Amino acid sequence: MKSFYFILIVLLVSHTLHAQADDPISWSFHAEKSGNKIYIVHLSATIQPGWHIYAQQQPKDAIAQPTKIDMSNNPLVLIKDKWKEAGKKEIQDLKTLDIAQFYYTGSVDFEQSVQLKANVQTNLTGAITYMACTDKMCLPVRTIRFNISLGK
Repeated sequence: MKSFYFILIVLLVSHTLHAQADDPISWSFHAEKSGNKIYIVHLSATIQPGWHIYAQQQPKDAIAQPTKIDMSNNPLVLIKDKWKEAGKKEIQDLKTLDIAQFYYTGSVDFEQSVQLKANVQTNLTGAITYMACTDKMCLPVRTIRFNISLGK
């Protein structure tokens, strides 16, 4: 009986690791200086062909899991704007359900302007939660953590 549970655990762990390795979305995170203590933070998604992720803002009737960005509180960083999206936003029109929703294919860059409150080195940390889908299926919602260096 113990060997049965061991094999079951090995199969579950193997399946989980394989599923995590098969994410059709790859992320990169960086910041570029744009002024005195001002930085533009980029959370950039590269999306494999045939896949898409959803925009942050969706129509009221949408059923998609919108992309959500959460930043950890950092008393040295002043958030200047809302997250902006740079990419080709497309409309998914689900006529049979009478639903429309917004998504990105190929790539999308989530951008945020931040300002350091002092001339220091610090990190901006947080997480981005998203759902990757094709026209036929969706993967479970995923959360990826980011850590971006700012300053000096």
